[in-house]
Amino acid sequence: MTTIARGPIALILARVAGLVRLARVASLAAIARVAGLAAIARVAGLAAIARVAGLAAIARVAGLVAIAALIAGCDAKPQSPGADDAPPVLRLGYFPNLTHAQAVLGVANGEFAAAIAPTKLETKTFNAGPSLIEALFAGEIDVAYVGPGPALNAHARSHGQAVRIVAGAAANGVVIVAAKDSSIRTLDDLRGKRVATPQLGNTQDISARHFLREKLGADAVTIVPVANAEQAAMMDRGQIDAAWAPEPWGSRLMVERGARLIADESDLWPDKQFTLTVVITTPEFLAKHPGTLRKLLGAHHALTVKLAADPQSQVKALADALEKLNGKPLPAGVLENAIGRVVFTDRPIESSLSAFARWSYDLGYAREPISTTGLVDSRLIDAVVGRDAGASNQAPHDAPASPHAVNGRTFRPLSRGRLGPVWRDSRQNRGLEVVKTAPRAPKSPFLDGENAERRGRG
Repeated sequence: MTTIARGPIALILARVAGLVRLARVASLAAIARVAGLAAIARVAGLAAIARVAGLAAIARVAGLVAIAALIAGCDAKPQSPGADDAPPVLRLGYFPNLTHAQAVLGVANGEFAAAIAPTKLETKTFNAGPSLIEALFAGEIDVAYVGPGPALNAHARSHGQAVRIVAGAAANGVVIVAAKDSSIRTLDDLRGKRVATPQLGNTQDISARHFLREKLGADAVTIVPVANAEQAAMMDRGQIDAAWAPEPWGSRLMVERGARLIADESDLWPDKQFTLTVVITTPEFLAKHPGTLRKLLGAHHALTVKLAADPQSQVKALADALEKLNGKPLPAGVLENAIGRVVFTDRPIESSLSAFARWSYDLGYAREPISTTGLVDSRLIDAVVGRDAGASNQAPHDAPASPHAVNGRTFRPLSRGRLGPVWRDSRQNRGLEVVKTAPRAPKSPFLDGENAERRGRG
């Protein structure tokens, strides 16, 4: 916070010295820095320097520029794509994972780099949402693929000033699996068991704690945050009984360890669909570089259409790209099994964002209720796809409305909404009870991450 502190320090020194005019300009600089308007703050700082130097004329001009810029900056909106000041570099963050498939493919095949040229594409991969968000806050990346949980936390931490969701990427694709030798057959059987989630406070952790509390009661299940890559070994040692895992990690546990599929998380949601991955950026990048961002989203949309239309056709390219990123191949059959559970979409599902926001507060991960107002800005992706921004129920892609078969498996559309038809294997999860009860208020005050991690439970 040192940049914010400079304004108030200058203000105090100026007032002590009797430099009232300098104090006023320093105040303006402080306001500008608090608002995150670094460029405006620099102009105001120039005015302060000019006054100290006795250059009254320059100071007055700089002061007027700062005031005008501050007024304009408070109402900053994305420019039209044609007015874009293309940046020399766009820094993209994503996970080397199936649920970030558009980024994995777009980077590997060069489509992202070609789309935004002459802007240079730089990439950085992450293994956890919180570390990606910290990189975004630190100005190390400009655009990123991430889960809704970290995006919501960033929105809450910054009081709605730091993050914008500009597109969806994936939905569903989370399974609950149990160790092969366990007696667990249904969610009810998880009572008294230890269930792993990928990370404390991440999207799957929030869902697991919410749904299991609603179904089995508070403290009926021990939630153990364990990195996806470590869950198989812990399941072998009997340290966890089940896992609430995103794909392809859930399929990997089934293929490699013989884990048993207990439920698909999408079946626990009233509409059978929930946001899993979104594309985010900062308000500053969105306002300054809408044309470049639109080009990137155009490539993102093209890959989304391919993945949604025929996911199996993209398995080999995904497997090759993931092997290069992770240093080793996925076991045979994992991607083929996992990709059918992921719905690729370029629209976030705002109803599930609101649900995650409520649950984060109910579970004590947020000190205050999280408002999603202003979080989603879909104007650029709507322009890319050619749909009206207000058409919330318009399907992002054309898709058949009747049952169809892929690799001998029959799929049926369950519902239409922001995703369009949601294709699900008609053989999966028959008879699973759907939990629709409203969340209860938490019994304890705010649960800080350190305590939760130490206790290993919610």
